[in-house]
Amino acid sequence: MTLDKIITKLQDLYKSPEARADTLGKVTYSILVGTGLDYIQAGLRGMGIVTARASATVINTVTGSPYARWREGWYALTKTNDESSSMRQALVELGAFNTFETYIYGLSAGIGSLISTGTLDAEKIADGMVGLLYLSPIIGPTMGLWLNATCRIFNVKTVAERTLLE
Repeated sequence: MTLDKIITKLQDLYKSPEARADTLGKVTYSILVGTGLDYIQAGLRGMGIVTARASATVINTVTGSPYARWREGWYALTKTNDESSSMRQALVELGAFNTFETYIYGLSAGIGSLISTGTLDAEKIADGMVGLLYLSPIIGPTMGLWLNATCRIFNVKTVAERTLLE
């Protein structure tokens, strides 16, 4: 696949207002929460954090809409929607988060480590990913709430509301 075809596919992916809201929500949540995780869990400092967040922003820009579709899949698979209990929605968000975002975080922490130190510190990456898994019962559902709030700010349907329509 050529670079032009990849760019065209990405442009098509982000044509809808929902996709843009999902992506903006993912990027902003990642900057806010990821900075703390980089410092506390991955042991990054200074330029390591800056480069990890910069790489995460690029990665989240590309994965924002696919993550929304991933969440939609989890909602559909579990027959969960906007009318389901908060606990059920939180568990669905946790499942979607752990099966998608943990790996994205590892990738961005790895890039941050590589750029800031010149080496790929597998131990720091693993520590960050494990730490994220431990924190995921808080981060996964709150990220879902953040993404839903971003959708509401931009007056588009949330993932749970979109699932109701399908």
